[in-house]
Amino acid sequence: MKRASKTGKAVERSAAPAPAKSFEKAKPEWLPLHGAMMRFFPTYATEKAFPNEVKRLVTVLAGPDDFSVAEIADYVVRIAHGGVGLLIDAAHGAIEIEASVVDDEWSTIFADFESIRARVDQFPAAFPATDIKPEFREAARRQHDLALRLIRSLKANFRQAVDDGGAEIFGRWRDLKAPFEPVYPDHWDRLREAPDADRSPGTDMSTVTADGHRGDLTIYSVHVHPHRKQASASNRASINCKAFFVEELGRVPPTGRVIQNDLKNAAREKWAREELPDREIDRCFTAAVSETKSMGLVRRGRPPKLIHSTQ
Repeated sequence: MKRASKTGKAVERSAAPAPAKSFEKAKPEWLPLHGAMMRFFPTYATEKAFPNEVKRLVTVLAGPDDFSVAEIADYVVRIAHGGVGLLIDAAHGAIEIEASVVDDEWSTIFADFESIRARVDQFPAAFPATDIKPEFREAARRQHDLALRLIRSLKANFRQAVDDGGAEIFGRWRDLKAPFEPVYPDHWDRLREAPDADRSPGTDMSTVTADGHRGDLTIYSVHVHPHRKQASASNRASINCKAFFVEELGRVPPTGRVIQNDLKNAAREKWAREELPDREIDRCFTAAVSETKSMGLVRRGRPPKLIHSTQ
């Protein structure tokens, strides 16, 4: 960069280098990615707040009466429905449909006595109906559907936390022996889970080629530094309302149509006006439409008046 000297001649002025922010090893407060992804709503939830945040999210996604939520351990809750337990294990970054009936260790749900347990980003999208005993299939199907909806919401919350600075990401760029360096939000948008990666204790992320192989950049052992900012109750209600709209709009098929007022009225039933005024519900709906790029939205109002001619 050049500037003018007192004599009028141009002289070089070097730009100051950006401050380095690298670490030789992971810090104690950092979390492996797959565990961190389950702890943002989208502000970071402490172990004390986590069960209530999960319960609030389940209420938004599934209604207040069909599912019960109980804390099992720090960052571990069980969602029960029809005797089938869905374990949300943010301590290990996993989700599980349990093998045994809730509160009955002698009854099993699966024909082969095994549960469905997978990391949050690897939970199976297909429901294995044939592996589940007939009397538990409907309840297990609902739990499987809830698990997929929770995963979508948790991923959206984590993405928002990254954008807002509540979740700071670090990883070892290009070499497992390299120091940890920041992974900024614009980097994060370009990365996916690295194919065939050894993901312990962190998660390896990579650009990915068209045929599914690693691209030109891999970041190893990705960890998250959570910033424990707390949201107010009203802000949390707005966050959950937007998540509700995003979830419902995501369920509309490409050729389908949805009546805006029906969705807004459904939100009105979930949140009292003291929590969310009408204008805030409108704002959440507009933000959700923008995020999902939804089409086929229909306004419902009074039918047009008929004009009778006297001629």
